[in-house]
Amino acid sequence: MKQTVIWLDDIRDPKEHTAKVYRDKNNIFWCKSMKEFTHMFPKLNVDMVWFDHDLKLEHYTPQKYWGNYYESDKYQRERNHTETGYDCAAWMVKYCRENNIEIPMYKSQSANPVGRDRIISLLNWETKENTQV
Repeated sequence: MKQTVIWLDDIRDPKEHTAKVYRDKNNIFWCKSMKEFTHMFPKLNVDMVWFDHDLKLEHYTPQKYWGNYYESDKYQRERNHTETGYDCAAWMVKYCRENNIEIPMYKSQSANPVGRDRIISLLNWETKENTQV
């Protein structure tokens, strides 16, 4: 039986960034924004979510910070961006708790290491176990 997967990413097409065998075994729904994610998630019985962090151009960290994790983290926190993949993960946790739904498995394909770590840390904390695959 195919699993239901949400691929959250503003740019990367899951058809180009997942193996064909993975796509054949799953029903993948591509959401490009928090608005799409929060609209789609309640309509599906989601087994897995793949999270990107930067969902808008304004979320992207300038290249000069790419080589320094701590400076990148500082830059991102100072901007306090909204509607990121982290915000989607936090929304999902709240939605699942309020509706007595188990938090689905998760992974992050984000190229933003700071954002990826924030998402995975939040979800690991909320699940109290590592359900990342």
